Amino acid sequence: MTISIIDAWRTREAREFFRNVWPMYVHEISGFDTSFYALDEAGRWQPDIVDDWVSSVTPPGNLRAPQSDQDPMQPFQRTYVITSDTRPIGFVCVGL
Repeated sequence: MTISIIDAWRTREAREFFRNVWPMYVHEISGFDTSFYALDEAGRWQPDIVDDWVSSVTPPGNLRAPQSDQDPMQPFQRTYVITSDTRPIGFVCVGL
C-alpha cells in the first residue's frame, strides 16, 4: 500500500475529488456549530468557500495581512488529497 498526498490546487483530479466530498465534510461539522455554515434555499452550503481551498492564490479576504499574488508561498491555504495506491481516501486543509 502506497500513501500519497496530492496538491489539490495543482491537480484537476484531486481538485474534483475535494469539491465532491467537501459538502459531506461541511454537513458533518455543521452538527456542532451552525453559526458559520447554513444551507441556502437550493440546498447548497453557504458560505461557499470550496474554491478558496483549491485556488492557486489565496483570496485577500482570507488573509490576516496583505500578501502579493506573486508571493512564492502562494497559496496560503492549501488542500491536499490523500490517496492509497492512487485511490483518493480523504483530504486535509492547511492554512500557512
